[in-house]
Amino acid sequence: MTHTDCSHPSTPAARRRCRADRKADIRNAQKMYMQVEESYTFDGRREYEATIDLFSMRWGMDLHGAYDVIERGPIVF
Repeated sequence: MTHTDCSHPSTPAARRRCRADRKADIRNAQKMYMQVEESYTFDGRREYEATIDLFSMRWGMDLHGAYDVIERGPIVF
């Protein structure tokens, strides 16, 4: 992860907090993805897609890259 597009100060503490925020967003999206995939009755598919869209905008990623990180990347717990 690079911090070139981030607006926080370039201090180690700010970068650490930025990485922690990104991991938390990934963790939450992965939990939502698991709920969507495990339950045929879970009505959160649209909410999940909206979460991925917001994740991609917040972290400066294209939408396909965001789906790849969430669905095929390492599991963050």
